[in-house]
Amino acid sequence: MEIKKYLDQVMDLPKMVNEKLPMNHWNSCMNDSEKGIPGWINTILKIGALAFVLGGLWSVLKGFEDIGDKFDSGAEYGIAFILGSLFWIYVLFPVSNVIRGLGEEIGSSSSNMIEFLFKDIPVAIIRAAGYIAALLGLFVAIAMTFQWLTSLNLGDSSSYWGNIGMMLSGFTESSNIGIMVLGGFLDGALDMEMMYMMEDMMSGLGGGMMGYVEWFNFETLPVVILAYLQVIVTLILLFVNIIIYKWFYTLATTFVNWISGPYLPFKSLK
Repeated sequence: MEIKKYLDQVMDLPKMVNEKLPMNHWNSCMNDSEKGIPGWINTILKIGALAFVLGGLWSVLKGFEDIGDKFDSGAEYGIAFILGSLFWIYVLFPVSNVIRGLGEEIGSSSSNMIEFLFKDIPVAIIRAAGYIAALLGLFVAIAMTFQWLTSLNLGDSSSYWGNIGMMLSGFTESSNIGIMVLGGFLDGALDMEMMYMMEDMMSGLGGGMMGYVEWFNFETLPVVILAYLQVIVTLILLFVNIIIYKWFYTLATTFVNWISGPYLPFKSLK
């Protein structure tokens, strides 16, 4: 028995040494890695929000290299560029906060891995993309109002944020995931040209693109009003997309459960 005791101690020697090593938390990190995935994604998105702000600031400040050309074209163009730069720097921060909110929503998830990957993350992305689209649409509407009142064109996010703005514009299309899933499910059942028209219409809403507005021209005033209405429609479509996606997720999980244990489909989808 003594020999077995010493033999066990020898075999446990690596474990004993590992426990004595300073700042050694590597094994617990690996053991808890699956539970830590939401927290990791949250951290990555926090870093992404900071990178978004810094990248946007860099793009705006880089635009001042050509400010002389702006004033050469006319004092109003130079003044509009300066005001537009300040305006879109301001917008960077509420948009970055939505990105942080996306990370916090994902990080607070306590679902199992399947539900986390196929429900929590897509729903959080749809919501964040829709909120960003609505925010950009709202600030564009404000810029159009300012242009209508003063004739100074503040531009849109893509003209100041550069590649960051283009990437963000592509991300906002994620708010239509629910409609895209619906289109894939109904492929062949409906006229796909109609589905494409719906997707194009929705992708154009809240996209943060300036419309043509003239100073105190009441014929272009409806364009300004429409910009505000598009923000409301964008939010409505956002919540419709969330409802559609959640319904399809419930439908898919119900079907998988039925495959694993078939029963007569008298139960209603919850």
